[in-house]
Formats: sequence, structure tokens, C-alpha cells
Amino acid sequence: MHVLMIISADVHDASVPSESPDDFERPGPTSSSAVEIAAICPTQYVVHSRQTNFAPNGFISNFRRGMWHFEKCSDTLPGIVMTSFEQLKSGETTTEQALEAFDAMDPVDVDFMIGNWKGEGFATGHALDGLLEAYHWHGKRFENPEEVHPLVFRTLLGNLTCVNPAFLAPTLAMVDRLPMPKFAAIGRVFQAMLPVFSTRKSRARLRMTTYRGVSSATMIYDQIPVNDVFRKIDDDAVFGIMDMKRMKTPFFFILRREDQKT
Repeated sequence: MHVLMIISADVHDASVPSESPDDFERPGPTSSSAVEIAAICPTQYVVHSRQTNFAPNGFISNFRRGMWHFEKCSDTLPGIVMTSFEQLKSGETTTEQALEAFDAMDPVDVDFMIGNWKGEGFATGHALDGLLEAYHWHGKRFENPEEVHPLVFRTLLGNLTCVNPAFLAPTLAMVDRLPMPKFAAIGRVFQAMLPVFSTRKSRARLRMTTYRGVSSATMIYDQIPVNDVFRKIDDDAVFGIMDMKRMKTPFFFILRREDQKT
């Protein structure tokens, strides 16, 4: 995966092109709050620099004060995740920043999503942040466009089972009203009750839909008013947005392919 990590943000615009690893160390003007940037460029060089004026292979064209800003180049990376997942836990990532990253990524088609995927949250301060992990969510399974298992969880014995989303509808309806319980003990209780919640039936489907002006593969739940829209990070990872009717802000997550393409 190609990752850009920004630890603090208070920067000026920057647009210095770079063609080699040596160029990444090119000095540039710094603001009152210097930025430490770590990047993995398309040639897999790792860079650490306390400067605000560089652009690996022309991919990054600007940093703007107080937020991330970037533009894609057609001959470089297909997409980007703006911070490492460790940095996201700091709570500094906002919905607006996550949406900016999402909008810059390429769409994917339905065939791209077929397979088994491991999931993880992408924290933006949303009420659902950390909830799925606390309840031992594993990921999603796309057998074909009509046979989709949207909620795959790990049991107490370590096996995988598919959960019927209808059982989660009451919880989701309260997401903007009440705090979501994320205690480990409650997660264990949920695991013990998985035989009650589990299903072998497909509970979603895959379709192309237009979201934020771009058509991309979307998982549409059968029973609840939720669409999960996907954009491409790389060939084996996608950035997802859970778009639920009447939910104030979207929930973000990452899916990583378990049966990687060869």
C-alpha cells in the first residue's frame, strides 16, 4: 500500500516535483509548526523529512493549512490513504479529511470486489468507531453480485460466521442519539450469542451506484437502509463509506483482500 503520513498539520502550499530518493530531502520553507512527513513512494523508498515543500513523483501538489490537500497524477499512484491507521487513533482525522481522501481515489467495478475481505475501522470521531472491532467483526464476503454476506464475525471458537444485519437495525437507529457500548465484556457476550444472530443466506448485493459524483461498486443491504460505497486504495485494498439513511455523518472503514489476486 502507498501511504502518506502527516503527524501534525500547519503548513504552506508545496509543489516541488521530485524524481529520485535524493530529491525527497530537498530543503524547503517551513511554517511556524513544522510537519514531519513519512511517505512510501511508488518506487518503495521510505522518506522521513521535517519540511513542508516536497512532492514525491509529482503526486502531492499542495498541503494547505489545517488540512490535507492532494491531487492525483495519472502516471503515479492510483489512490492514497492519508495517514497510517495508528495515527488515526489520535482522533485528529475529521470527516472532511476522510471524504477528501475518498474523493481522490479511483472507483472500482463489481467484479473487483468479488472475494473475501478483512475489515478494519478508519477513525474520524464517528459514534461507530471501534464498535465493530469490539464485537469481533472480521469483514465481508462477496461471492457474486447477488450473493453477498455483509457482516462476517469471528466466534468464540475462532471460526467465522455471517450475521443477519436485521438484528443490528435497532442499534444503528440509535447511533446519533446514544453512546455505543464498546466494552470487551459486551463483545464477548455478543460472540456467545452469535448462533442466534447468524445466517447462511445472502443479505446484500453488489451494484454500481453514483455517490459524490462518481460511479463505483456499492454493497446494498437487503434489510436496512445502508449502502457501503467502495473506492480503490490498491489492487488488494479499498476504502469504504457506510452511507445510512438519516445518519448525520458517514462511517469509514478499510477492506483488505484475503484471497489476493495473482
